[in-house]
Amino acid sequence: MNESEIVLNNIYNRKSVRTYTDDEISKEDLKKIVKAGMSAPSACNFQPWEFIIIRDIKTLSDMGEIHKYSKMFKNAKAGILVLGDLNKTIKDNEEFWVQDCAAAPFLRRRYRRLAAAA
Repeated sequence: MNESEIVLNNIYNRKSVRTYTDDEISKEDLKKIVKAGMSAPSACNFQPWEFIIIRDIKTLSDMGEIHKYSKMFKNAKAGILVLGDLNKTIKDNEEFWVQDCAAAPFLRRRYRRLAAAA
């Protein structure tokens, strides 16, 4: 399978994972995942995102209680929050930060699937 086919295969077979193994995720792998997210396109390349890696089990569990779309954190060994920085947006078009920040996790998922297949 050539590189283009691998990329397309990952895009076509994307999955949302909500259950996890007990395997630890190395600091190095977490950094690679964030780096992949930082490679996402953004409006005018402003990159209005900040990433926070969470490895503390209590914090992850609390995140699952605090935010209704973060329930999956409760059983995870690590999590990555993507935050939008409105100071890094296009003046008078601040709404693009939502799309920009949504693109970053998409690339992280691609990396995670490729790393798991290796």
